[in-house]
Amino acid sequence: MSDSEGEYDGAPVGMDMDGSTDEDMPKEPEFPEGMKKEILVEGPMGGWKKPQKGDEVVVHYTGTLAEDGSKFDSSKDRDEPFEFTLGTGQVIQGWDLGVATMKAGETAKFTIPPELGYGEAGSPPAIPPNATLIFEVELISFTSKADLFGDGQVIKTVLEESSNFTKPKKGQEVVVDVVGKLQDGGEVDSRPDFVLEVGKQTPGFLPEATVTKILLDMKKGEKCSCLIASDRAFGEAGGVDGKIPGGSAVVYDFHLKTIREVSDVSFLEDGSLMKKTLIDGEGYKKAGEFSTVNLSVSVRSGTQQLVQEKELNFTVGEGSHCELLEAVAAKLKKGEVAEIPCSDKDVFASKELGVDPSVGEVIYTVKCIDFSDEIEQWSLSEPDKLALGQRRKDLGGQFFKAGRIRMAIRKYKTVADQFNYLDSWKNEDCKDKAKELKKIADLNLALCCLKRKMWDEAKKHCDAVLKVESMNVKALYRRACALVETRDFFNAIRDCDNVLMTDPGNADAKRLKQSAKKGQKEEDMKSKALWGRMCGAFGKMETPEPQPAPPESDDEGGDHGHSHGGHGHSHGGEPCHGHGHGHGASEPEPQIEKPHAHGHSHGGEPCHGHGH
Repeated sequence: MSDSEGEYDGAPVGMDMDGSTDEDMPKEPEFPEGMKKEILVEGPMGGWKKPQKGDEVVVHYTGTLAEDGSKFDSSKDRDEPFEFTLGTGQVIQGWDLGVATMKAGETAKFTIPPELGYGEAGSPPAIPPNATLIFEVELISFTSKADLFGDGQVIKTVLEESSNFTKPKKGQEVVVDVVGKLQDGGEVDSRPDFVLEVGKQTPGFLPEATVTKILLDMKKGEKCSCLIASDRAFGEAGGVDGKIPGGSAVVYDFHLKTIREVSDVSFLEDGSLMKKTLIDGEGYKKAGEFSTVNLSVSVRSGTQQLVQEKELNFTVGEGSHCELLEAVAAKLKKGEVAEIPCSDKDVFASKELGVDPSVGEVIYTVKCIDFSDEIEQWSLSEPDKLALGQRRKDLGGQFFKAGRIRMAIRKYKTVADQFNYLDSWKNEDCKDKAKELKKIADLNLALCCLKRKMWDEAKKHCDAVLKVESMNVKALYRRACALVETRDFFNAIRDCDNVLMTDPGNADAKRLKQSAKKGQKEEDMKSKALWGRMCGAFGKMETPEPQPAPPESDDEGGDHGHSHGGHGHSHGGEPCHGHGHGHGASEPEPQIEKPHAHGHSHGGEPCHGHGH
């Protein structure tokens, strides 16, 4: 029965929610004063989802008057559950607020004051004016629906929830099963394993804005059905080879099977090697360092197939295959299939597979058939952790000598990170050896970073060594090399001086100091020229005509702004020399080429623990 008839009609329908149709219902609303909730039966364990505005809910309820406990209605007595759309004013405001806090399977008792129920008028004869109501409500189920554009033109209904929380992003590829139907149920469009790029128009398909809105609202594994008005579908022109008449609304079902996630698998984590997942793998575990992997690999360049599917078995991290396979093998789940494009011949070239470095850009397609678990470092004894660190360091040295610098960096960094926190170690001898391994790893990381022109990273690893050993010659020298490259000549000279204090005959440090002094002199000359131009500009400024004195005032002080005339003339246009660094900038310097960090006896070989 309608509200205008003023009579209770077997369900708590009636008063509009004061503006509730314009805003989403909160997940956990704070009830207005006078409204209370008591949970009688908890929802099932593990349940978390609650209905939102626009969802269709199914409930059983029993309503009583708070004043005398008399029952005025019950869906259970009729053995007929009650259905309504949440948050749209179809029921009293107290119900819209209360049911939004429930989980499927939950039973709760709500105390609803008159202003959230039937108000001053009541709903005679069952509900008197100004009545406080008690409702015992069981939320049997709900169907998630969403008005995606807020204009009623695309209504999404979730057919099957997903336990996965991952949603696609614009620019990602997704694989979906799509079925399109007319409103009468006739199927007009079917696209299994359909690949879409989110945010890009697909010819002959729904408009990009509609598809993007739907996909961005889905979770991986979810199934949904969308009722799409003509304006958001194919419009007056119709579509799908005339199967959809112009002006027709359509229903499209989507199953989001896979999000082709793109992730960085490069050893330096610099975006130079990106993996695109074509088929997701099982669970969450991935192969890791020293896992034994079983891979299926194929390689193509453009339309040319370079390598047909070939099965490989190897231990990750030992360098038995090209850098690309070593990098990606540790990032795959069982059953995962991925594509890895690459144009760096030093990364993709493979003697084992016969991939020549001259082919240009290639695309590797890799499937992880199986793998063994990686070493669980946390479970190892302290001596075993040392042995693992030594194994990593030795491999880093092998990679360095072979010119595989990125792989060396990854190994040395793993060692440095492994022994970063040793406070909990109990064996002092093991702890001392671990500290030494960390120092060697940081020194060798600095050297590798110099070779890769990663100046700031090189300095950071030198700083880590110097923090515990302030006069370490290799750390000082390698930091000086990085400082010269970043034109911090003052500190580079200081580091060279400290090297020479410990090792006066160090020829590399002497050459580097001379190079740094030359660089500092050039910087000083630039500063001098700049200062001269500034002073010259000041000398050409026009002198303002004298102005009449302002009338005397009662304020003290007067105008002090012109008492010293122009700025910068006290030295007759010569620059101030007090801003230099005082390391021989005025002495004549020999013309020496600036040495590179990797060309000296104290910087050109990996540290093996026997250095200074």
